[in-house]
Amino acid sequence: MHDFQFYVQPDEVHDRHAILRGEERDHCCRVLRKRVGDVILLFDGNGNQYEAEISLINKDTIECLVHQQRPKLRRILPEIHLGICLVKNAALDELLTTVSALGVRAIHPLMTQHSVKQNVNPGRMRKIVLNSVKQSGCGYLPEVGGLIRLADWFNIVKDYEVKLVAEKDDSLSLPALVPQPHETDRIAALIGPEGGLSGEKLDLCRAARFSAVNLFPYRLRTELATTVMISQLYQYYSQQRGLK
Repeated sequence: MHDFQFYVQPDEVHDRHAILRGEERDHCCRVLRKRVGDVILLFDGNGNQYEAEISLINKDTIECLVHQQRPKLRRILPEIHLGICLVKNAALDELLTTVSALGVRAIHPLMTQHSVKQNVNPGRMRKIVLNSVKQSGCGYLPEVGGLIRLADWFNIVKDYEVKLVAEKDDSLSLPALVPQPHETDRIAALIGPEGGLSGEKLDLCRAARFSAVNLFPYRLRTELATTVMISQLYQYYSQQRGLK
């Protein structure tokens, strides 16, 4: 059995039976030419994987018999809720692909004065995220929110213990701002637009108890700054907890 994964809705797995629908069904039988009797790997986006045999191919669904459930995949800590000021389509695609593969918990596109675009296609974003998670094998689908204003996102993450905003001109680094990992597992991370956050927006961040963090000596593109912040957070937590 090849470990290509097919996404199955969590509520479509019960009593050793699973059902594939929509694009997952079409890709399985039309593109990969799977047939009745073939064993495939399913995942539900919550860290669960199932080895299942195709038992019936219908017009709109594929019915599967679950042979066994694999051990639940470990989720990497910390739990990162990402707020990203909008960038152009190609950069947004790259960003979504990367952060989904890295295992962030949630992604929210944000609208600000300096955003280079003012709209998103949530369905397209979720499709990119799903494909990235399938390819990486991380097993967890992040929540993908709709386009909201910065103040609304502040309200969503108001109870997070650590809240960070990337700012090149600040002098503090992550170890100076993030407490010992045993004290918190939840972090809200904000990445500004290409032109940077305005002074007014930075004041709003501070009022919402966000701490500015310097990720790198030079100014980074939004998608690169996002990758750097996530990587540094995971590395810091792994080092402090002795994880590999």
